[in-house]
Amino acid sequence: DRDAGLIVLGVSPNTAARDVVVNLRRRGVLNPILAARGAGYDQFPTAFTQLDEEQRNPGFFTNGLYADAPLIFDSAGEQAQVFAENHRRAYGTLPDVRSALYYEVAQVVVEALKVAGVQGTLESKEADRDLVRKALASFDSPDHAVHTVTGTVAFRKGSSSTYGVRIGTFVGREFISAPIQLVPVPNPALVDIDKEMASGNLLRLSGQYLWRQRVVYTGIDFNQISRLDQGKRTFAVDMLIWFRYADADDVAAIELPNALDKIGRAHV
Repeated sequence: DRDAGLIVLGVSPNTAARDVVVNLRRRGVLNPILAARGAGYDQFPTAFTQLDEEQRNPGFFTNGLYADAPLIFDSAGEQAQVFAENHRRAYGTLPDVRSALYYEVAQVVVEALKVAGVQGTLESKEADRDLVRKALASFDSPDHAVHTVTGTVAFRKGSSSTYGVRIGTFVGREFISAPIQLVPVPNPALVDIDKEMASGNLLRLSGQYLWRQRVVYTGIDFNQISRLDQGKRTFAVDMLIWFRYADADDVAAIELPNALDKIGRAHV
């Protein structure tokens, strides 16, 4: 049904998921698709690369496909950006999600070793293991958590940890953050709940508070640079500053702290 709206794809991103997407797109069904269970990992788009439509028009099958992922680098925090840049310098490529998660495991283990104060001898092996286990169990709340590339890691009863979920969408073959994200509030006691709920910044879902976070893409296109004065270290520039985001806030009030003159024109 082309008028059905969002299509939720509940199967894992394997051959079955690929076949569903292929059949829908070939039948002209262009509705947005939400594919869960790991479709946001980098390998999923490669399932379509050998198909004729995809080779003629990259993104034919994945455009409009939404998926969840524990981390999307274009809207990730500082730790993830540092990790991505270090990975690029070391290996010449940007990391994928799995690389970041393995790195996160290493971060948690290293922090546990620091807290445990292990001796690291053959004789202390069993005692050290117990100390590390207790250290991991001590990461049990937002105030006692490990800050990692995906956010914070804390373990609940049963030794499980809850991840935040990022929702992304494919543009061509590139997976980018969707314009609106819902981010768990790690410590609601530090937030003015009533105020933030009233302003629309905060939502409550299944007993949990979530920040309503907007992802804003921005860029600068330079048209001309002139009147370059090396002595005064000034220049004139004709440029376009663009934003892509959801909602209807006015973004025309742009401040350039070191500008000598105000922006001449602004178009939104």
